[in-house]
Amino acid sequence: MTNPTFPVAAQPGRTLKWAADGSETLINSEYDPDLVAAGAAQSASQSGLSAAAAVEAAVSAKSAACIAATKAAESLGSANQAATSAALATTKAAEAACSVTAVTTVVDEAVTAAAAAAQSAAQAEGAAAPAGSSASSAAGSAASAATAATEASAAATQASGLAAAASGSATTATTAATQAATSAASASGSATAATTAASDAAGSATLATTAAAQATTAAVSASAAASAAADSAQAAALNFGTSLQKAMNLADLPDPAAARDNLGVYAKDETDAAIAAAGISQALLDRLGFLETNLAVTVLRSQIDTGWSVLKMVDGVSDEFEDQTGIASLGGATYDAANDYIHNPGASGGYSQEQTSRVSGWGGGDGPNFGQSFQVQTTEAISKVKFWDHAGFSGTWDVRIETNSGSAPSGTLVASTAKKDDVTGAGTGGWIEVTLDAPFTPTPGTTYWLRLNIASGMPYWGVSNTNTYAYGNAWTSSFGPNSAWVFAFGIYQDVAFPADTTIVSTTTVAAAQPDTARLAILHQPVSAVTLDTDLIAEISRDGGTTWTAAALASAGAFNATTNILTGMADLSAQPAGTAMTWRLRTLNAKEQRIHGVWLQWR
Repeated sequence: MTNPTFPVAAQPGRTLKWAADGSETLINSEYDPDLVAAGAAQSASQSGLSAAAAVEAAVSAKSAACIAATKAAESLGSANQAATSAALATTKAAEAACSVTAVTTVVDEAVTAAAAAAQSAAQAEGAAAPAGSSASSAAGSAASAATAATEASAAATQASGLAAAASGSATTATTAATQAATSAASASGSATAATTAASDAAGSATLATTAAAQATTAAVSASAAASAAADSAQAAALNFGTSLQKAMNLADLPDPAAARDNLGVYAKDETDAAIAAAGISQALLDRLGFLETNLAVTVLRSQIDTGWSVLKMVDGVSDEFEDQTGIASLGGATYDAANDYIHNPGASGGYSQEQTSRVSGWGGGDGPNFGQSFQVQTTEAISKVKFWDHAGFSGTWDVRIETNSGSAPSGTLVASTAKKDDVTGAGTGGWIEVTLDAPFTPTPGTTYWLRLNIASGMPYWGVSNTNTYAYGNAWTSSFGPNSAWVFAFGIYQDVAFPADTTIVSTTTVAAAQPDTARLAILHQPVSAVTLDTDLIAEISRDGGTTWTAAALASAGAFNATTNILTGMADLSAQPAGTAMTWRLRTLNAKEQRIHGVWLQWR
């Protein structure tokens, strides 16, 4: 295993440090955490090597001890076998000894008997000698000799039996001695095997002792290395902690810039300046706005689904218009209770300008042409007009819409199709409604003339001599304009534009004075709407005295007809206050439906 290469000191107290790309940096080694850590790593590596050697030696010792134990077991078996054979030999030898003793006893007895027989024979011989001298004496001696011979024969027989018994005992002793010799030989072999096994066990024990000694030495080295590694690690920790502590107080270091570079930190002034220069990224602000919008939409959708009215939250309030609880003023708008929204609906087409009172009529003799001036307030197209046909007089008219010239019709059509020729007046009394050849779009506040030129007959047009119409008066070609009179007439506009409205919420008190507020609006544009022109959203923190507009933007679709609008307002320039209020203004006669508003502040 190759030890790692550590940085080499280039100068006293300084060290060359190599980066991954091969570049060199001269750093202060006293506080370099990398060098301190490297030293600790080297000590730990040496400790690991010593420990590995100790483990290897211990394994060898264990193996040798196992071999010695096996050999000792074999020696013990051989010794046990030898002891058994020796005991058997001892038994057989004892039996042989007993047999020899018995033979010796019988032989002694036979010798004694033989001696007695010889003595008796001698006595017989001695007694037979004087027989020649005396027959009676010889007869007595012969009897004595016969008796002695009989005793000698009996003794010899006894001696013979004892000798046979001694021979049997000797044979038994020989057999026992042979068995003893065999057992002794077996015992000798077992003893030899036991000796060999004991010798092997002794050798293995010697190896185990040697391995154990080596393991002990390696363990001592490992312990010393581990102790050194612990000391190095403790020193490294203390040194590293000291360097970090000093790095947090750059004034204590001889080279603060190098220390900051080594530690990967910035000076406080540099950090503060970088943060101030960078600020919060627009991407982060956009993401936060995205999350707040999703929260607003989720809250409003939940209110719609559950039928909640005004929902107050921490630093916020939400209203989906379940009722009018959260509305302080509709400002010309209409609340639709069936569908839970606020809107400014436009009326269907109708007569926006008309004068229906009349008392008499003017005839052809009073002038061949009649006129009535008028103005409209919106730009809906004018498609029809009406006038009163006075009873008793009939004829035909040409109906025209002309421009104004000096308080009289100019004779010029506002549009080439703004007319209808040959309209019959039957003289039966009643309204005659005339559809123009084509609608035209008027300009609000401009004076126009409804002019009837008599084409034939003597038709009369109903008139009132009390002018209550604010935007014009009657005119005849014979007498000119007459501000005291007004003809009975009407101007029909196709679609009435929606009214401009100002919708104001109730006040919600903030826990602390906010400087910023955000709106989310569920908006359905019935007419084509330009945000911040046709719809203006505003927020107040002083209960509606001061308003700040929130620039609106579309954040996507809520459903097939309703959009999600968002906007933020800076309230810091407003007077101090915590009375939070929102306001929506619909302008330029654009119909719009508001399905919910969510307001949050901070």
